[in-house]
Amino acid sequence: MVDCSDISRSHGDTLLMNSRDRLARAEFTNQVIAELEARLNEHQALRKLRNERIRYAGVANPTSSTPSS
Repeated sequence: MVDCSDISRSHGDTLLMNSRDRLARAEFTNQVIAELEARLNEHQALRKLRNERIRYAGVANPTSSTPSS
């Protein structure tokens, strides 16, 4: 969930479809998505969770790793 209360009315209308459950196709929307992706990618707690999940998956399924030459 993203708090859009600080987005201006015109940008909100550009960003969201009338149904408010989907994003409109617009350059502003692309900019918002890019910013969200960047912030989520840089988030330390999310990065830690991803690394733990990868590590757990490797332990839970050790045969999925590629054999070394």
